[in-house]
Amino acid sequence: KRSHLLHGVGSGFTEFERQQIADLRSSSSAAAAAAASHGSSGSREWGSATGAVGEEIDRQKQQQQGGGQDAAVAAGSGVDRPVGSSMIYPGVVSERHYPELNVRELTLVNGLRLAIKETDFLDDEVLLTAVANGGLSEVPRPEFYTCSMSGVVATQLGPFGHKPDILSELLAGRRLSLSPAEGAYARSVKGSCSPHDLEVALQLIHLLMTSDLKLEAGEMDSVMVQLRQGIEAQLRSPLHAYHTRIRQINYEGCHFFDPITLDELEKVDLEASCKHHRATYSNPAEFTLIFTGKLKFTVLLPLLTTYLATIPAAEGRGGRMDPRKVKPLPFRFPDQPVLEDVEVDMVSPVTQIQITFPIGLNRATAREELWWLASICRILETRLLQKLRFEFGDIYTVSVSNFFGCEAPSSNRDKLWGDVSIAFTCDPANKDRLVAMTLATLELLQDEGPTQAEVDTVLKLETFDWENLCQENTFWHDVIANGYQSRRFAETSDLDAVWTRLRDTRETVMSSMTPEALRTMLHMLFPYPCRSRYTAITMMPKPPGVLGRLAFKFMTASPAVQAVVAVAGVGLVAAAAVAAVMARRRAK
Repeated sequence: KRSHLLHGVGSGFTEFERQQIADLRSSSSAAAAAAASHGSSGSREWGSATGAVGEEIDRQKQQQQGGGQDAAVAAGSGVDRPVGSSMIYPGVVSERHYPELNVRELTLVNGLRLAIKETDFLDDEVLLTAVANGGLSEVPRPEFYTCSMSGVVATQLGPFGHKPDILSELLAGRRLSLSPAEGAYARSVKGSCSPHDLEVALQLIHLLMTSDLKLEAGEMDSVMVQLRQGIEAQLRSPLHAYHTRIRQINYEGCHFFDPITLDELEKVDLEASCKHHRATYSNPAEFTLIFTGKLKFTVLLPLLTTYLATIPAAEGRGGRMDPRKVKPLPFRFPDQPVLEDVEVDMVSPVTQIQITFPIGLNRATAREELWWLASICRILETRLLQKLRFEFGDIYTVSVSNFFGCEAPSSNRDKLWGDVSIAFTCDPANKDRLVAMTLATLELLQDEGPTQAEVDTVLKLETFDWENLCQENTFWHDVIANGYQSRRFAETSDLDAVWTRLRDTRETVMSSMTPEALRTMLHMLFPYPCRSRYTAITMMPKPPGVLGRLAFKFMTASPAVQAVVAVAGVGLVAAAAVAAVMARRRAK
């Protein structure tokens, strides 16, 4: 639900203590003292872990100083000050507040942008996400697999300046997780921690952006073995083969969805993968780092100065990438219906079905149409569950969801394309009947529209969900992260405007929702009639052997087909018996 509601929106923050901020502005030495105090207490809490990571950071700073850079080694005066600039706080060159959201935005001397949201929803949770526009779609096609494997290679070698086994020991007992990832259009580092472990999390982010990923002697063979084993495990997975085929069909062979094979793995340049990973995270000016949770700005500021403002700027790399310049992926949904069975080796005779429809949103009204689509998906899911499970008892559950992840923020097409998928599991013998029933249910909903009772239920559930979401850190955190990556923010540079549009369009759609309005949207958003353009991909268990496969097809066929096959089989046996008798008589 959040994926379609939060794409390209903003978020909020509580009011700050002005007097404490004034005190910090008036005395940078207060920030330095707070940093030293917090750092020493953190060292006592973390013990050898803080020492190990801190020593690595100090070593890098000494190297920078040896190279002629006056890098910061402490809060306050240790941070480099760009020529001709003044600092609001130590290491901070600009500050902005969004009054609608109460979000505090800071820009550090190295270009790293920070967004801070203080909440009191949970006492022991801080969410962190660093995002930057530009991802694997920018990579030349011949280098795609080498670059796309960089994250996996980094996981094996350790992206945070220490080998994974060593880092695991250092972080033992800490509630802290951070995971770098690179997608089609963006790079990110996502995680969460306890407020007590926030200093450690910032140390790890510092190390991620400053450490070189290097292959030591003898490591290349070890890494290749682990990569090969991972690919072999995927090739044995029925679900991997099934979902790969779905993506290949629904996006017409877009290379981004092609899984790497063992042959392609042999062409991967591990050294180049390491260099790509280093380049991906080495420029702080490209990133926006969001904090959400139980935070105090007066405590957080010295940590930002110590660990984030001291990340060296990447000379000649520029700043944040405009999302309107992101290179789009080539994809297209099939123009005609596609029905295909994907046979996989399985022990359990269970079939999984996904029926997918292309969805086109008008650019000018895309935000409103997303809210309409969310309600349609909820109504359709409820109807299918009532019919397929409670009326016929053929399935346990069904899900209806939408996906717009392939559409680039730089797209200038009149329509923004995504899809809605309906997924469920069932007995193989019932698959054709259930697909037909699903299409018939959507057809009826398009022709007659939902009932007033269904609309009232959706409005009540939507109100309940919205109220609950607004009390969750994850909701607001996603709102901020997606807002900074949105096209609207690139056009307005105003997070309040992004958030206000999200909130206002929701209120407008909810207030105007009627059965007739939903029926109109069903015609507008989905193919009409729905049977004119869709895909239905089925995962079918495949027993080994020809005889076993024939027997399995007979056992999983419908009763009518089984009866026909049985009659035909009896006829063949009778014909064979008659032929044998006639042959004996002729022999006599």
